[in-house]
Amino acid sequence: MGNLWFAGGVFALLVALAGSIHYGRCVITAVRSKRWTRLVFHLSVPALMVFPLWAAIAAWDAHSHARELADLFDTEVTLAEPLFAFHSERAFKGDGYSISIHARPAGIRQRFASADQRLLTGFPKKP
Repeated sequence: MGNLWFAGGVFALLVALAGSIHYGRCVITAVRSKRWTRLVFHLSVPALMVFPLWAAIAAWDAHSHARELADLFDTEVTLAEPLFAFHSERAFKGDGYSISIHARPAGIRQRFASADQRLLTGFPKKP
C-alpha cells in the first residue's frame, strides 16, 4: 500500500511539473506578444483558485482546534489571551519548543466542579 501512495505522489509531482512548464510558457508568450489582458487572465485565475483554498484551510483549522478542546473538556471552550507564552527559536529543521498558559474559563471550572459519570469515564477523548 505504501508503494501505491508513493507512486501516486510521484505521478502528481510529474503532472504539477508539466503543468507548471506549460503555464510558464503561456505567461512568457503573453508577455512577448504584449497581450496584457491575456497575461492578467493567466495571473489572476490561479490566484482566484488559491485564495479560497487558503481561506477554507484556515476555517477548518479553527474548527478542528475548537473540536479538540471540546473533546478534551466535554464543553465548548474559548480560551482568552495566554497569561504566559514562550516560543523558542526554531532550528534548521523546524524543531523548537512552545508553551502557552491560559487561565481556566468559567465554563471549564463549572464543568469540573459538577463532574458527572460521562465526564469521568469518557473524557478526554483520544484524537
